[in-house]
Amino acid sequence: KTDPPPTVADTQSLIKESVAVLLNVDELVEKALATNVTYPGSENGNTFQRVVEKWAQDMNGEDLSNDKFKHFPIGANCGSCEYRLIDDDIDKNSGFDVCWSKTTGLSKEELRSHPLVIDLFDTPKRTINNLISQKKYFLSNLEASDLQPQNEKNKKNSRVNIESPGEKISGSQRQWYQVLTAQNATKN
Repeated sequence: KTDPPPTVADTQSLIKESVAVLLNVDELVEKALATNVTYPGSENGNTFQRVVEKWAQDMNGEDLSNDKFKHFPIGANCGSCEYRLIDDDIDKNSGFDVCWSKTTGLSKEELRSHPLVIDLFDTPKRTINNLISQKKYFLSNLEASDLQPQNEKNKKNSRVNIESPGEKISGSQRQWYQVLTAQNATKN
């Protein structure tokens, strides 16, 4: 009869001897299943196991065009969505289109025809989430004040200026240039 695999508490001492050990992770799995999880749009007090069960119930056998489909919250995390189609084939459907269409009420054609705030260069997640909560989904919806850091907003006569070629520009100026480019493309 062999000894039972070591517990999590024994791990540190075992790793000193070898990095290839049989490790009992039951304790960690039980803790993960019983721990409450939070994510954008989550309901408080749900365990990981309950969240997975709920998502499985929502997704299994559901027709994605059905109004009963539960949309998931959109936010800065959508910038790296693996279900977002990059190509311009408007006939193809994607999970990204479903989430954003259900949440925003915009068509996939609208979503694909204009750059989204999630694509804004080097923008903190909280800023993107704030813009989305204000229903500013497209770069063309933004104003310079949406991008200025707090310390620039408080300066007298502070404004984004990108008209001096060859000069270094700040991050918010770089972002504003991206917005202006999107706005000009929308007008044409």
